[in-house]
Amino acid sequence: MSNASSSVLKARCDHMSVWLKVVFWGYLLYVAAMLGMWIWMLMQPEASFTINLLKVGDGQIGYGYFNEALKVNFARNSLMTNAMNSPKLIYMTCLICGIVQKSIVVAILWNVQNILRKIDKEDSPFMSINCKAISRIGALVMVHGLVRTALATTVLIIMGYSNGEILSGTDWLWGIIAGSIVICLSYIFEYGTALQTESDETL
Repeated sequence: MSNASSSVLKARCDHMSVWLKVVFWGYLLYVAAMLGMWIWMLMQPEASFTINLLKVGDGQIGYGYFNEALKVNFARNSLMTNAMNSPKLIYMTCLICGIVQKSIVVAILWNVQNILRKIDKEDSPFMSINCKAISRIGALVMVHGLVRTALATTVLIIMGYSNGEILSGTDWLWGIIAGSIVICLSYIFEYGTALQTESDETL
């Protein structure tokens, strides 16, 4: 890579890295605050939690409330009537599943940040370690899609509070498709890395 191209790439990565650090640390603090709130809620009485089921057409939608203020939403037909007897357990289960989902986003941002850091250090995006990081991002995107659409419902089914479908709709499929595209991108970077290595050895 020429010095001019290297300088442009480094400047762009520096600019993106600054903003990404702000996003990463801000989001990490947000997730940490949510986890702290979840731990605090564990010590709150059952009376602070309520579950409401609203009939909509041929199904029902569930809402969970903490002190009639902080609300969590449940997927359509994901809750059975007996869930109203254990509002704290249901609410806390949904909330921790949301924290797991957001933790995956933190992992994705961390990998992107590492890629930019390596590019800034080596003056080239084509490195084996970056290829692995991109592949990890693709896998995490897939997992995020499945967790977002299926984790809470799966846990509730296991606990006996839901008879809903684990993978209803097609939202989970978009996560698989997006993750597959990112993994394919990692293969392109592997090819570029091989060409970069060959070029360096020739020079």
